[in-house]
Amino acid sequence: MSAEMFEDLEKHCFFKREPQPGELFRFTWEELTRPEKAAELLSLYGPGIKAQEPDVAAAYFGSWLGGLCTALQHSVSFHNASFRLEPDNVTIQGYRNGSHTAFGFLLEDRETVTVPAASREAWRDSLLQSFYGLHLRPLVESVASAAGVDPGMVWSAPVTRIHYAYDHWLESARDSEHRQTVEEDFRYLLQLGGEHFGRKRNPLDVKFRYVENPKDPGEKWRLKASCCLAYRTGSGHGYCYTCPRLTAAEREEKKRAMLAAAGS
Repeated sequence: MSAEMFEDLEKHCFFKREPQPGELFRFTWEELTRPEKAAELLSLYGPGIKAQEPDVAAAYFGSWLGGLCTALQHSVSFHNASFRLEPDNVTIQGYRNGSHTAFGFLLEDRETVTVPAASREAWRDSLLQSFYGLHLRPLVESVASAAGVDPGMVWSAPVTRIHYAYDHWLESARDSEHRQTVEEDFRYLLQLGGEHFGRKRNPLDVKFRYVENPKDPGEKWRLKASCCLAYRTGSGHGYCYTCPRLTAAEREEKKRAMLAAAGS
């Protein structure tokens, strides 16, 4: 794997060159496909975010899994390469980062495979189908089982992160031809059949609603694809301004509170 490629994974996708100090726990991806190990992770992670129930820890952890999704998509679209993003090659570490618990992904083998130029689309299609259907799906379903929730809740957790990453990729595309490649690769991801996720439809293919940025009404923010359950932690955070559960009146009240805090 080139230095540039790994730097991208480090900067945007939570990958680490080596285990981080302040380790709280460490599991292989393969281990976490077993519900008893997933339950152990949730029990260790939950107190760090003051989760009131295991489903809250599952939702938060699901959001971190977006790092795996964006790592693969970025590698394909920006480097025309893939690496072994599979359960036997990834270790997931939880560590203390200031007052927060963060996750880091560690690779055993960093070797990459370059896309075959003559059959790029077939290679990409097979790669994404295998990643979601054979590798990520068992992990998501294991975490959901451990938390006692439907897997759809865990699948929805990283969706907003993935779509914001796509926005960034479009902005950082090298030229119009590369931008078209980024668009086509992402379009295929959203067109993957629901069977690869164990769902009736692709949970990543979401039509977002938007609200104005309280501090800049000319800018629009996506409403999250699902509630992150922050209101069910002991942090006092409450609902996010972009939570889809808020009514218009509740969001307006949240807006006033945010503006008041910014002006104090």
